[in-house]
Amino acid sequence: MKTKIIEKKEFKKKVAVVVGTRPSIMKMGPIIHELRKRKIDHFFIHAGQHYSPNLALELMKDLN
Repeated sequence: MKTKIIEKKEFKKKVAVVVGTRPSIMKMGPIIHELRKRKIDHFFIHAGQHYSPNLALELMKDLN
């Protein structure tokens, strides 16, 4: 996964989608898809709770 440092000015232009666990990722899936559908700038923050690199990559692929 690629890490990016977000500058303060960027926060005014984008929606932050914050998740920490697998269930929260699954719950936010429809929100992420709707943000994309409506062409709303957003970024994804994984807090790392119960983090597993393989599981995280698999879930990200599923969310596209």
